[in-house]
Amino acid sequence: MRQWGSSIHHNGLSFYLATVPEGSLLYHGTHDSQRIEGFEWLALEVEHAANFARSWEPPPDRDKSFSHGDETLFTPEEADSLKMEQVLAWHRFSHQLGRASLRPSAAIPPFEAPPQKALAPDHIGDNDGDKKRKLPPFPKVPLRGYLQTYRAARPLNLVYIDGQAAAKCEIGSIDSQNHILLDYPVDRDPDGFDNDFLRARDLCRLAASWGSPSFPGVSPSRRAIDGFIRMEAGFEVIYCDFAPGGGLDLVSVNASPFSNETAGAEAPSRAFFLEWMRAVAGRYDGLPRGRVEVDFSSAVSAFAYPVNISNPDPERQTLPRIVSASREERLGIRARLGEVVAERSGRRHLASVDWQAVADGIASRYAERLWYLSEGDLGPGEMLSVIDTLLDPFSDYPSGAGRAGPAARSQCAEYFLGTAVLGHEKWTPEDRAIYAAIETVSGAICNALFDIRNMLVLGEQERRRQQQQGTVEAGRASDVVAADARQAVRELMTRLDWATWKRCGRCADPGQVCFTVMFPVGAQEDHDAPRCKNLTEILSSYGYWQMGVPFAL
Repeated sequence: MRQWGSSIHHNGLSFYLATVPEGSLLYHGTHDSQRIEGFEWLALEVEHAANFARSWEPPPDRDKSFSHGDETLFTPEEADSLKMEQVLAWHRFSHQLGRASLRPSAAIPPFEAPPQKALAPDHIGDNDGDKKRKLPPFPKVPLRGYLQTYRAARPLNLVYIDGQAAAKCEIGSIDSQNHILLDYPVDRDPDGFDNDFLRARDLCRLAASWGSPSFPGVSPSRRAIDGFIRMEAGFEVIYCDFAPGGGLDLVSVNASPFSNETAGAEAPSRAFFLEWMRAVAGRYDGLPRGRVEVDFSSAVSAFAYPVNISNPDPERQTLPRIVSASREERLGIRARLGEVVAERSGRRHLASVDWQAVADGIASRYAERLWYLSEGDLGPGEMLSVIDTLLDPFSDYPSGAGRAGPAARSQCAEYFLGTAVLGHEKWTPEDRAIYAAIETVSGAICNALFDIRNMLVLGEQERRRQQQQGTVEAGRASDVVAADARQAVRELMTRLDWATWKRCGRCADPGQVCFTVMFPVGAQEDHDAPRCKNLTEILSSYGYWQMGVPFAL
C-alpha cells in the first residue's frame, strides 16, 4: 500500500486481505451532521476526508461564464485554477451519482451478476455525440460541511484493491472491480465508470455474499468482509455498514467553515489543496506502521493466471488491463478470492509471509546502483567495480565458472528469498505464485548483471591487448564497451519499470511537492516525468484522467 508506486502503476489487478486494527481512527466528509447508516466512504488521512467536508458555496456567475466557454475573461492562470476547481467540485460530489434512484441502506440486497450486454447510461454531452463526465447534483444553495471521525470498534476485515482503484475513469484503473469482482460487461458504455455509488453498493453486496451462511467456510456469526480499501489521491475505505454495531464508533462531528468564517485566510481552497497533496506525498513510501495490516499470503492476482492482460490502447502498453480476458477467466479469479476470504479473513493467527519486505530488499540493493550504471559517466573499469560489489558475494574465485556459472547465478537469484522459504510447508497457493514471480525478477537482474560483467571483462581484456600492441583504437574500444554495457543496463531497467526511478527526490523549495498523477488530478507529463511542483503548477495539472472539463456547474 504505497501511494507512489500505485500512482505510477495505477491499473492494479491484485487483491489482498487487509485489517484495520481496533481503535484506529477513520474520517468521513459530508454535508450531513447526522451519523450515517448503510454504506459510505472513509478516508485514512484527515486531509483527504476534509476535501469532502468543505462547506459548499455555489460558484459566482463569472465562473459560469467560463464553464460555457468564454475564457477570454480570464488570465491563463485564472483559467487553469477554475478548471481545477471544476475537477475538484466534480470529485467532491461524484459519490452523489446514482443516489437519486438508490439510497444507502443497512439491508443491502443480495449480490447478483449484472446482465451481460452493453449498457447505455445517460451522459452529459453535446448533440454531436461528444461524451463528458456525468454531472453530479451540484447544490444550488450553500451547504455546511462536516468532518465525521469514527473509531474501529473491532478489527475491520477489508479487501485491498491495488493500483488507483478509486480513479473513476476508462483507462483501466477500475477494471479489477468492474470486470473481476462485479462481473460488469466489458462493452459497457465508458460513461458507466462515473457511477461509483452503484459500484460501492455492488461491492458491498458481494461482501455480504461472502459472509452469508451458504458461503463455504464462513460462520454465520462472523463478518467475512467489512469493506474495501482503494486509492486515489489518498487511501479510502468503502465501508459497508455504518450503523451502530457495524464495527464503527462515532467519535466526533465537526462543522467546516464558509469562506467568510476563516479569519481572513487568503484563498483557503487553494491553500487546502496544496496541503492535501502534501499529506498524500507523505504516504508515497507507505502508511505508518500498524495503520493497515496486509496479509500478503492472501494475494490473489490476475498476474498469476494465464489470462490476457494486454492493454488494447497502443499508447498505454505498460499499463495492464483485464478487458481482453474471457468472462470465465475473470470469474475464476473472483472465485479464488472468495475461497481465500473464507479461508483467511479475520484469522490473524494464520502464517503470512511478508513478501513486501522481500521485494524491498531486492529493490533497495539494486535500484540506485542500476540508475548509477545507467546515467553515471563511468568507464568500463568503474562499471566493473560497481557490478563486482553486487555479484562478488555470490562468486567463487578464481575459476571462471565459479564467478559466473549456474551456481553463482542461482545463489544471486535466491539471496533475498532465503528467509521466506523456511516456512514453505505452510505456504498458500498465492505464496507460491509470489515466490515464483520474485525469483523470476531476481534471476533476471542477476543474469543481466553477470552478462554485463562478462561483456566488460572481455572488453577490458581487448583494450589491454590493443594497448600493449600500441593500437590507437584502444581508447575508442573502451568507450564502445562502456556504451554497450550502459545500454544493457537501460534495457534491464525498462523491463523492471520500477516506479522509484521516477521519484523527484526532496524538493528544494518547501512550497513544492513531488507530484505525479493521483486521481482526480495530474497531466500526462506528471505520469511520464514527475517533478517538483508548486501550487500554481499543480493547479494547471489536469487532463490525464480524461475528466472532460470544462462543464457547467
